[in-house]
Amino acid sequence: MKRGRRSYRVGMGLLVSCGGLLSCAGILGIEDLKEQSGSGLSVAFVSGTGQSGEVGKELAQPLVVEVHDANGALASNRSVTFTASAGGGYFVADVVVTTDAQGRAQTRWVLGPAARNEITADAEGAKASTTATSTNPWQLGIFAGLPVGRMFRDGNAQDARFGDPSGLAVGADGKVYIGDGIGHSLRRYDPATQQVITLAGINGVGQTRNGVGSAAGFVSPYGLTFDGNGRLIVASAYAHKIARVDLGNVDVTYFAGTGVAGTNPKEIDVANAHFNVPYALDWDASRNVVYVAENGNHDVREIDLASSLVRTIAGQPGVSGPFADGAASSAVFSYPMGITHIGSKVYVSDYGHCRIRVLDLGSSAGPTVSTLSGGNGCGAGFVDGTDGSTSGLVSPAAITNAGGFLYVADRGAHAIRRVDVSNGAVVTIAGSPPSAGAPKFGARDGQGTSALFFRPQGIAATPDGKALYVGEAGGTDLRRIDLTSGTYDVTTVAAKAVVPTDGDARTQAVLSSPRGIALAGGKLVIGENQGNDIRVLDLASNRVQRIAGPVDEAFGTRDGTGDVAQFAFPVPMIADDAEGVVYVAGGDQRIRQVKVDTGVTSSVAGKEWERSFADGVGEAARFTDPAGFALDAKGRKLYIADQGNHRVRVLDLTTRAVTTVAGSVSGYRDGPGGDARFSLPRGLALKDNVLYVSDTGNHVIRRIELDGKGSGTVTTFAGIPTKAGTVDGRTAEAQFKAPWSIALDGDLLYVADVFSDALRRIHIPSATVSTLVGGPSGIGPTPTAMPQKPAFLQVRPGGEVLFTSEVENVVFRLGP
Repeated sequence: MKRGRRSYRVGMGLLVSCGGLLSCAGILGIEDLKEQSGSGLSVAFVSGTGQSGEVGKELAQPLVVEVHDANGALASNRSVTFTASAGGGYFVADVVVTTDAQGRAQTRWVLGPAARNEITADAEGAKASTTATSTNPWQLGIFAGLPVGRMFRDGNAQDARFGDPSGLAVGADGKVYIGDGIGHSLRRYDPATQQVITLAGINGVGQTRNGVGSAAGFVSPYGLTFDGNGRLIVASAYAHKIARVDLGNVDVTYFAGTGVAGTNPKEIDVANAHFNVPYALDWDASRNVVYVAENGNHDVREIDLASSLVRTIAGQPGVSGPFADGAASSAVFSYPMGITHIGSKVYVSDYGHCRIRVLDLGSSAGPTVSTLSGGNGCGAGFVDGTDGSTSGLVSPAAITNAGGFLYVADRGAHAIRRVDVSNGAVVTIAGSPPSAGAPKFGARDGQGTSALFFRPQGIAATPDGKALYVGEAGGTDLRRIDLTSGTYDVTTVAAKAVVPTDGDARTQAVLSSPRGIALAGGKLVIGENQGNDIRVLDLASNRVQRIAGPVDEAFGTRDGTGDVAQFAFPVPMIADDAEGVVYVAGGDQRIRQVKVDTGVTSSVAGKEWERSFADGVGEAARFTDPAGFALDAKGRKLYIADQGNHRVRVLDLTTRAVTTVAGSVSGYRDGPGGDARFSLPRGLALKDNVLYVSDTGNHVIRRIELDGKGSGTVTTFAGIPTKAGTVDGRTAEAQFKAPWSIALDGDLLYVADVFSDALRRIHIPSATVSTLVGGPSGIGPTPTAMPQKPAFLQVRPGGEVLFTSEVENVVFRLGP
């Protein structure tokens, strides 16, 4: 006779459905039990549940499930798959098991760092879950650096935090609109209420998306200007697109740019226009056009808002040198970063040429470009002069005008300069000139040149011309300069101005966008993406000290010792303890080494600023945004994730020869060597002759079986190709969301899953993916909330994970 199904309430009030009382006898009292029917089967845990123990230890009893068929009879020879649902633990026995004659299947489990570990058993669609408890769960906290600067917080102005407040525009109502470049969001400071709020975008999420408020998205919104209808025009610089923002309901609509970096013939419609890093904008009411300083194309363009046409009006697209004035079409700019106009004259901050240029659209000879200030170029350095030829600017960034004068945020000089449009004379109105003998940079309010700035990059005048607002890329704050008093009073109006400092890692050290990290013996070496330097945390003394790179964060490409050396946004790093060096890459497209004890920096391969692809020896090799390293056991082969070229390369450190291991053009394909395809590979980890690769654009972890001859066969190890998500379980069903840095610790592969906002871990033998912290199923409440966008990580013995974040200014620790 067919037995009816009965339900029994057990443990924490959960209902368990069974075929009969005897078949349920073994599970009464079990907590956290779930059961679902599927394929006519039912499954329940009958042994090993309710256990606890220390992280990293195997549970004393195996986890056993019992499977019944639709009639309640024991079901033998049925497949049961065990998966990890949460907690970061892993299996040390088979995870796909066939039930025995008693309808039972079992596995064994090692406790993960979360307080609650959850394991699910799936018997052909019927599922049951149980939990185990870690008695010493790991905690998340700050390992190094004070939590100031480069953070993201709304609220009272003094308590607010910016990531990079370099895009500025002041509305007719006096409110300051801020493009937060690192936060990828549009924010607003209200002087009347002293409040900072986020209007549109999501902190740290770089995306170009139409929508209202947080449903919209930006990528580095540096260019801001108002049109004649009270709408804000915003350039998503590194997405190569431009949007309108209706401030009434904060509705964001992209209207110009394809999103593909490039250029076009002289005139083209907005929908088909290619931009290349449109960095600064300025609306001209008399012509109803928006001028665009196009940083990546080294030119000036305009968007005709009436005809919806885009035109190149000055400069030669893609040409940044040699310097040339003259007819607008033959003039040469280099990385223009600011633009404003007075009448028919358009003024441009020519960052790469250290000059202020003027485009005269009303010239009788046709549009012409001439130099207004900085006539001697970058060699002149910091000089206040009586005319344009004697004046010197260091690195002019944003520019605005008020009262017939130009005001320039001279980023490298850490000062605000005033330019007379009649003759180009330059006067420093705020910030300490280097010749004054005082500190060159800092975070001090005060009058005029007694105040200190730290890499001012954004500037905007109030509509009445009575004040300037300055956004500091270094100090990550918002300052105000009073133009009416004659003393140029400087005050910090939003966020606390900060500058990097050495000292005790937890009480004194202020870091500047720490990104790449490497464990070198008893030291943690830190590459500071915005600081353009290398800092070292001595793990014994807990002291942070700069070992290479200039103290004022100026970027460059110079080799040398200590502060003589220069870097350009150093990110990936790896240590070679035997040689006492770390290998570093960055925006200058080179592989360099830094000696940890002496700070001596030297080039190994690649050519500065040459973004292309070429195998070759030393300087003959070419890279495009190298993003991750792995080093062989002998320390003589450095594997490189060459993300922009979608390849994995290898550098022979003895011969300095660079060759390609695998990859070709962007895409997804497994296979041997050059037949394989990656999309933005970013992280590498090497175990024996297997190289693991985080294939960021494809949302998977790949592996390369190295053949010992400089190549290898590529297969997919974990994740579902091109499918982004945050799903734990078996590697074939798990999902990642843009995995970046990876690191090995024995059989455990740690993953910084950046857009999942999570640290993940793969137990290689059991092919189990689990989430350590963050994401939808992370370890839960900890002293520090999981930071967004974990980027680079290192693992210390015992499983302690150190990692950095794309949007925070500290080094984090997850561990016991």
